[in-house]
Amino acid sequence: MQVKSTIRAGFSRFFALALILCASLAWAPLASAQHTSLLCPQQSATVANGGSVEIDITDCSDGFGPGSGPVQISPANGTAVMADVFLPPVFNIVTYTHNGNAAISDTFGFNDEYGNVVMVNITITPAASAIVVSPASISLQTGVFSSTVLTSTGGTAPYSYSLNSGTIPAGMTLSGATVSGTPTQRGPFSFTIRSQDAGGDFVLKTYGGTIADPVLGVAPPAPLLVNVASTLQLAGTGGSAPYAFSLSSGTLPTGTALQSNGQLTGTPTATGTFNFSVIVNDSTVDPSCPGCDFFSIVPVSVTVIAAPNLT
Repeated sequence: MQVKSTIRAGFSRFFALALILCASLAWAPLASAQHTSLLCPQQSATVANGGSVEIDITDCSDGFGPGSGPVQISPANGTAVMADVFLPPVFNIVTYTHNGNAAISDTFGFNDEYGNVVMVNITITPAASAIVVSPASISLQTGVFSSTVLTSTGGTAPYSYSLNSGTIPAGMTLSGATVSGTPTQRGPFSFTIRSQDAGGDFVLKTYGGTIADPVLGVAPPAPLLVNVASTLQLAGTGGSAPYAFSLSSGTLPTGTALQSNGQLTGTPTATGTFNFSVIVNDSTVDPSCPGCDFFSIVPVSVTVIAAPNLT
């Protein structure tokens, strides 16, 4: 009987040690350095501003470990709570609740069954707002000054305006409630303005479209004097300086030459009116079409007159 008791006690101690060893192996991943989960992919969800969303994370537990959780990386703009519902069918869920601030995204992370991190990306949709921003759209042309004053209704004045996303067109700025300046680029544009009232309510207004091509021209040049060495500067208009010029067709005043910078140089040898066309290139670019050149063919008329007799 004493031998049997000794054997039974030894077996009990062995069984207890085995249980401790199994438990330590099961929980060992949780105590080790955290890694990105291989069991469960990155999660994502969309929630309304100030609202909650439940995310099904059943795939983050294969039933062999202690179960998913807890939350290891807390969200910055809300709360995340893990929950297991042990009713058929069995669901593992995490509930994210947005705190109602102005953020439009959030992230947090929790452990999968083996202690590795599963990241969750949250998209926060703006709260429904009665604020309406005017004007409805903005039309822009390269090289043409534009000034648009933003106004809002439906909230509590005063309103503030800020750039929420996108880029104000090059050459323009947002100052207070005014978007103004002379666009120096052509092509598509898009930017989103945030209008917020005195109570903290806000709405996002997006402006976009295509900045129209510039209308290039040459200012009417002054007359030249016959047999007098002269330098006449052709002045480009529209678009963005500096400009480049080249002869397209027609006849320059006899004795003169056109330089690439727009200077007509030389000594005219005959009077009369000389009509010719020049190719004008400005410096605007189209970000959607790198390397694309823009030019206009502009007619020019230069008159050469006799020098006045001085007495």
